[in-house]
Amino acid sequence: MALLALTACHRTPDIEVPVTRCADMPSPRVSATAFTYAGKGYIFGGRDSTGTRSNRLWCYDPASDTWSDLGETPLQPRVHAMAQVAGEHVYIGMGFNGWAYNDPSYLRDFWRYTPATGDWQRLADFPTTNTVRPIPYLVGDRIYAIYPSGPGFSRDINIYDIPTDTWTTLEDDHHRAKSGHGVFGAMCQNRCFLGGGFNTANLDQWWEADLTSDHWTK
Repeated sequence: MALLALTACHRTPDIEVPVTRCADMPSPRVSATAFTYAGKGYIFGGRDSTGTRSNRLWCYDPASDTWSDLGETPLQPRVHAMAQVAGEHVYIGMGFNGWAYNDPSYLRDFWRYTPATGDWQRLADFPTTNTVRPIPYLVGDRIYAIYPSGPGFSRDINIYDIPTDTWTTLEDDHHRAKSGHGVFGAMCQNRCFLGGGFNTANLDQWWEADLTSDHWTK
């Protein structure tokens, strides 16, 4: 039994969280990308302890506590990619492979993966070279890929429209959360939250974002 400390409303309750060790992943990974589909967990890309980057896809089945190697994908090996499930498809891409501050190392390709058939289709490229660890949110039939890093930090909000296969970028009017590396976010009950990260120092920011109106509440 493990304890998870949560901070809210100036108090720190201890919540008991049961933790059970499952089957180890056959190939150790760091900086990989994860998503869930149809009750199974998927791991894409990442690198091993030697720094070798991968483009393989792995699937974990919690019912049998087993891993399956789904093989290499059409994508270039990379770390810090983005993945978002929408309906019967997974939208996946971006990330990094190469040398820092070298534009071709920031990967802009974007793909649609269909787990039921194993098919991959390349879509419109991401609009900028800020491609490291975009935070995805699915709102209606649009995927918001926000706060990626690249040659520098960004407050970018890039919107992928699924029906038209097009990207647009919202202008930054500097009222959003601070830009940083490793900013993280999640969606809960159709509300989008974002915070943390590192700029010149660790950031303790925590925001709620109405992405359709680009309205932010600290």
